[in-house]
Amino acid sequence: MRILTYTAVGTVAPYTLQDIHAAVNQLGFDVFVQDIAAVNNTVAIIDGVVDVQPDIVLTLDTIGIDPLLLAAADPNLKIISWFYDNPLIFLQDRYARDLVVSYTYIADRYFIYSWDRAYIEAIGKIGFNFADYMPYGTNPAVYHPLHVRSYTYDVSFVGTYTEHRAQVICSVADAGFGVDVFGDVRWGSLSHAGIRFHGMADNRRDCPVVYRESRINLNITNAQLLTSLPVRIFDVMSSGGFVLTDYRDDLERMFDIGNDLVVYLDTRDLCDKIRAYLADETERERIAATGMNKVRRDYTCRQRVSEMITDVANTKIGGNRRPLPAREGCYALWVVGLSYLKFGRFAEAAARFNAILELAPTQADALLCLAVTASHSRNMELLDYCMAVLTRLDSGYRYLGEQLTAAAVSGEKVQLWDHLYHDALKSALGVDGFVPGWAPTVYQG
Repeated sequence: MRILTYTAVGTVAPYTLQDIHAAVNQLGFDVFVQDIAAVNNTVAIIDGVVDVQPDIVLTLDTIGIDPLLLAAADPNLKIISWFYDNPLIFLQDRYARDLVVSYTYIADRYFIYSWDRAYIEAIGKIGFNFADYMPYGTNPAVYHPLHVRSYTYDVSFVGTYTEHRAQVICSVADAGFGVDVFGDVRWGSLSHAGIRFHGMADNRRDCPVVYRESRINLNITNAQLLTSLPVRIFDVMSSGGFVLTDYRDDLERMFDIGNDLVVYLDTRDLCDKIRAYLADETERERIAATGMNKVRRDYTCRQRVSEMITDVANTKIGGNRRPLPAREGCYALWVVGLSYLKFGRFAEAAARFNAILELAPTQADALLCLAVTASHSRNMELLDYCMAVLTRLDSGYRYLGEQLTAAAVSGEKVQLWDHLYHDALKSALGVDGFVPGWAPTVYQG
């Protein structure tokens, strides 16, 4: 099975995507990774899909997914989005290039998984056929315990600044506890003698060490996570760290509270428990060890990815989806058809251009694209027809007819990318029609 996924930028996304790549690779699938942070271009993204011909596109949130183009691509392609943010924000219709972009265009092949079960019912009501709950896990190859433990911090927190988190940590510091904070620069604005700000902690290098070397690791969950747990909890526990966290429903579903980790109810309870567990090293380390074993056995990214891929592979594509409107359909079929043309898949390219002509019989760009396809496949009858219509339409493309006919006779593949792509897109393209750096690479582990 061939899986296409992506790299991206952001606080959590690139590292979580790395864990996904490793998990898919460990499961024995062929993994192809496209660096969309480098290309940032819809042409490059669909070129990757057409080139790799994956069975599944697997990504975090909607990173790398263009529903317009995927709706016009391989109808057997399955797409997985694994959401850690609020999916309802990402899945709303939006406008781009005066086109309505809707994920419901791919609802018949789009598999949505959310870390947070609270969103599942609402996702179904929007019009998606496949939506399910899938919490996150850890990457035990990155987050693992040290053989010899030494503590550097009493109480630590790693995460981005929010007003709520700042209030909680200030309350802990006001109670006389020192708190070591790692995160974005906004933490530096807190002027409190008990709060020590260390700057950003690198997810791969620094975080595992901080988690292992803290007597107590605080988790203060972002408000967007209604029932679910942030990745921080899994990573701390996998590293052998002790977790003291606020409450979310998933804690009771996944862990034995008080035995795998500890929950606080409010800031007063939090301070009482910090005091108690700092004083009881034996119990604290017992809980940390129990939680570590639970997470490393039952809650890894590999297990989660395996469940999703198995479910999707065994599910037949079907159900309702929103049809592409004419304007959106013409655009999507045009871009996807050109990708098929670039890779010499002329029948699939021609099918897209013919579909455009069914929507708009006098669409000059589609006729020219079809003429180029006919020239490449040496279909003289179709080439003559396309050029005759373009001449009758006075499209400005008439002068290209002799060039395409001569190329068809000689077997030359005339590309004409400067004509086939509109100015808005071709500015990012090379002379070969490709966006520099577009090609997915094989994940090597």
